[in-house]
Amino acid sequence: RHTQFFFQKVAQEFGFGILEFHPIGDGFCVLADITAKISQVSPKSFFFKLLACFFRILFNYCHKKKKRIFPQQPLGYICVMQKK
Repeated sequence: RHTQFFFQKVAQEFGFGILEFHPIGDGFCVLADITAKISQVSPKSFFFKLLACFFRILFNYCHKKKKRIFPQQPLGYICVMQKK
């Protein structure tokens, strides 16, 4: 998971300008993603399945209400660059 600073550094090193830069998701999405992946790796783990289900329900609720939890920790970024 690259940071915004990574994209800025890459753009500068290769002679690109950043036209658009948008964070995707938030820290809550990261937690939901990690627990979902763990529950897939260890399918016998009832705790992680339950936790993943909880995060999924909470994520859907927050998404409908357009609330962001831990916005400083996005799941990823959309970065549009153009050669200078």
